[in-house]
Amino acid sequence: MEITKELREKLLNANSPEEVKALLGGEATEEEAARAWHEIQKSRGPGDLEKVDDDEMEAVAGGAWCAFLGKYEQAKDGRDVGCVFVDYSDWNEANGKICPKGNATDGWNHKWEKVNQYRNSQGLGMATLQCTKCGKRKKITHDYSDPMFGTPM
Repeated sequence: MEITKELREKLLNANSPEEVKALLGGEATEEEAARAWHEIQKSRGPGDLEKVDDDEMEAVAGGAWCAFLGKYEQAKDGRDVGCVFVDYSDWNEANGKICPKGNATDGWNHKWEKVNQYRNSQGLGMATLQCTKCGKRKKITHDYSDPMFGTPM
């Protein structure tokens, strides 16, 4: 097969092995097309990549596309935030559940431990919980039937 100047330019601009195969036509074997694609990739080298400044990274990075809502992002634990098929409905929910000191080994969520417990003036069970990883505290009302709470301290 003769590689003309025009065909060579088209091959060098190809974006996939399939496109190379189509440009080479039916005469080319899969092996020839794969070899051509390999050579094209080598000829491009790392010098053809466009350098992106740190300031520009946000514009070119991240997220994915969610049906119906458009672009969404992922929380630190890799779950979707703000997608129709949600793990977290918004960043407030994600940040409330994900511990900033969480990780894949220890788990991403806060690890709550009871700090104190009491009954309020209406007789409801109240407790202060603290994350053992990051120290964040929250107050909750609770049901004394939950084994974590039992009777007031």
